[in-house]
Amino acid sequence: MTPVRRELAVARTKHGNSWEIQSIANSWGDTMDDRETLGAIRLFNRTGSMFAGVTCSIH
Repeated sequence: MTPVRRELAVARTKHGNSWEIQSIANSWGDTMDDRETLGAIRLFNRTGSMFAGVTCSIH
């Protein structure tokens, strides 16, 4: 099992198959590479949201 699949399995066990988990999984290989996907799902596993690390800046 790849690290991404392992982290996705942990997330689904803890949180079910939420829309955030599905969004991350669907982006894997499409708009996010393995490193980005792993970072997003690890953030989700730590915080319960993939948006915990999002920062907005308006110039």
